[in-house]
Amino acid sequence: MADRPETRAFATGSLARWYPGAAQVFLGQYTRGAALSAMAGVAMSIADDGPLIVDLADILYASDLNPGAVFSRDSDCGAIALAFQSRSPSYSYLRLDHDGMVVEAAEKRVISSNASAGTYVFADVSVYLTAMAHALRDFDKQQHNGLLYVCPLFNGVLAAGYNVELAPVTEVVDIKQGDFQ
Repeated sequence: MADRPETRAFATGSLARWYPGAAQVFLGQYTRGAALSAMAGVAMSIADDGPLIVDLADILYASDLNPGAVFSRDSDCGAIALAFQSRSPSYSYLRLDHDGMVVEAAEKRVISSNASAGTYVFADVSVYLTAMAHALRDFDKQQHNGLLYVCPLFNGVLAAGYNVELAPVTEVVDIKQGDFQ
């Protein structure tokens, strides 16, 4: 998060209630996108071998997802995309093939009706770093407006030979749209 009084208040208030025990990282300047900003948090969890979750915390939703169970059940699963139905160009999107498998992720480009809920679950830090390396190597195709966002990192997960599982969410409230009470 950008290091400002309002983001610190948000972290110690809402985020602390929603994610007790979670760590936050405050950045003194803007980066070249959320995927790179998240690297500061990745640096704090490098020894952790469990799932890595990047939550942009701008969309509220309900979900019964258990990431550990998904990764235990499917060793080919490298990431989980939480999604809801939309066609608004303000979201990132995931395209599925005829078998229901994620085959592409795009930032602010409507390629399907599967909009990202802004929470990205990677099997572990190494999968995230592999996806990040892919985005840096293929920057021109993976960037949006000169920035690296998190959702297109799923293209790097796919390129590494892993699957990305789609997990639907309900009761969606987009804080950016002013729907939050």
